[in-house]
This record gives sequence, structure tokens and C-alpha cells, in this order.
Amino acid sequence: MRIAFVSLMKVFPWGGSEELWYKTAKLAVEKGHKVYSLTQYWSAPHPKIIELQQAGVNTMFYQSKAYSLINRIAIKVGIKTRTVEIVPELDADIYVISNGTLFDFVNHRGTIEGITEGNKPYIIINQHNYDNGNILPIAARASTVKIIDKAKLFYFVSERNLLSAERQISYKFTNAKLINNPINIKNSCVKAFPENDKLLMACVARFDCNYKGQDILLEVLSALPWQSRSFSLNLYGAGPHLDYLKALVEFYGLANKVSIIGHVNNIDEIWENNQVLVLPSLSEGTPLSLIEAMLSGRAVVSTDVGGNALYVINGETGYLAEVASVKCISEALEKLWSNRSLLPNMGINAFNRAVEITDLHPDDTLLQAIVSCA
Repeated sequence: MRIAFVSLMKVFPWGGSEELWYKTAKLAVEKGHKVYSLTQYWSAPHPKIIELQQAGVNTMFYQSKAYSLINRIAIKVGIKTRTVEIVPELDADIYVISNGTLFDFVNHRGTIEGITEGNKPYIIINQHNYDNGNILPIAARASTVKIIDKAKLFYFVSERNLLSAERQISYKFTNAKLINNPINIKNSCVKAFPENDKLLMACVARFDCNYKGQDILLEVLSALPWQSRSFSLNLYGAGPHLDYLKALVEFYGLANKVSIIGHVNNIDEIWENNQVLVLPSLSEGTPLSLIEAMLSGRAVVSTDVGGNALYVINGETGYLAEVASVKCISEALEKLWSNRSLLPNMGINAFNRAVEITDLHPDDTLLQAIVSCA
């Protein structure tokens, strides 16, 4: 079978939203399928794209000046006006569209119109949605619903994302299903708890404060109660707000307590050295870092967005802040501080909860669905 994976990730070369289709593509090759990927062109291919090439995936790119002299001439003479329209022809038996945020398949329609307006089946995976706002313009509703209805399956990574989508579009999905993202830890187990006189916190998220809220967390930790407390916060990730976060750490006088580690490949090592995940997100799907922390035996402090509340049970597996505000995150962290001696047991609870509700092989689940829909 010829399977094509199309990613609409255009802002960054890679992110957690890409892991599901990436691992499913590799599995599909192992199972003997002919696999293609179509992703945004970057001058330096991401290592995961190189891995796909080495695994036998035919990797293709859109918005690439290297593609089609005819297309480039068409743009030059005005027949085509946007580089997004430079999309290589891709003929597969079924297409899997990886949609970062809900309306990416609307906003980047030019990239996938050959798929959504064709006769071949396709599946859409939605990785993120906003809990509030993000209203679809009424003029775009009919064409959007047409794309949704035509999809064989429309996956969401949390039920809340699905319910928000139905409200935003004023439409009931009849082809929606829930799916997990694959984890990137080597060993799912309750890791030895790192005993320390300090409270060892970690925030594992893209450095994008508009979504992940690290700036709010730093403001909370700069307040008077925390100035005399013994703690450390390690920030793991990469993204557009790296320099801003460095400046904010200095601004709040937190250089002795907050370390910006950056991106690390060894997720297990993070949880061997930290006691609790703090995730002050403004919006989410179901964050991979939350599941990985819990599957490592670590409690979580997070905001009540996306699928977080399914995993974070107040006082049992962590603490849930109602919203990403200084007030609410401060209240959740006060509970954490007051009950920090309970973190080892809460970590065990977190592990058991995550094992209970998480599909640990979603790549296999997705591939089975692809084969059945083709």
C-alpha cells in the first residue's frame, strides 16, 4: 500500500505534533508499505526527516525553490502568486494529514487541496486546539465542514479539543476518534526519586510563552514567598522565546535558581534528575511531556487545558491550576510546596494513572486504522 503523511507544521522544523506520524511512517515501512512524507522545506533538514530517509521513506517537500521549474516560472509570470502553491505531485492510496492547530487545514488549504479535493481517502490528525475563542468565520464554514465530512477519520488528542472544535465550528463531528501521541522515554517505570533538600522542578515545553506560559511561571517564582525557599527550576526545550526567557530570568533575579537547559534528547535523564513537572500552558492538546513525566513516576502541576485534567488529579497525581494566571499557578505551587514530602507517593499514583489511560503504541493503532480506511 502507498501511504503518504502530510505535515502542516510550518512555523518550526519539528515539534511534538510530528511524533505520531513520524513513528507511524517508520512502522509502515517496516510492515512493507511504500511510504511518502510531505513536509515544509527547510534549508537544513531536521534529523528526524533524515532518519525517515534512511528508513526508506520517500521524503518530499513543499514551499521549496528546488521544486519544478514550471512552478517557479508560473509564479514569476503571475499564474501562481504564493510559494505555498508549489506542492510536488504525490500519488498514494491514502493520505494522513497532520494538523498542528485545528484550522491549519483551512489556513494552509493550498498545500492539501489536491488531497481534499481528490478521490483518494484521507485521515486528519489534530494535535492542538484552543479552549476559548478561535471562532471559524461563517464564510469558511461550508468548505471547512466539507473537508471534515470527507475525511475517513478525524483524530483528536483530547476530548476537550474535540468539544471545543464542535463549538467553534457549530458542527457535530461524526468521524472523530481520540488518539495518544507516542512517548519518547526508553523505560516506562517509576524512576528512583532524586532526594534533595531542594524542590527540583522541571518545565519541559517549547520556548513559546504565548502557548506554554513559562513567563507566568517565572513571575510566580519571583514573588516574596519563593524568595526564601530552596528550589530549582530547569527549563527544557527550544523555541522563539529563548532570549526572552534568559532576559526574564535576569529581570526577576532568578539566575541562581532557574537554569535554561535547552533541548535534550534523553527524556529519561530529565526525570532521573527532577522531582516534578510544572507545565503552566495557556492551551494544549495533551502534552507529551506530561505523559512522559507521569510514566517516569513524577507528579505534575499543570493548568486545566486540553487533556491535562484527565491525567492530573488534584492531590493524587499532582495539582491542577484552573487557568494560566499568576494567581492560579501560584495557588497550585503553594499546594505543591506544602505537600512536597508526598511527591514520591504522588509519582507512583501518576505512573499508575498514566499506564491505565494511555495507549503506549499509538503508531500501531494509527497504522491499523490507515490500512482499514484505504
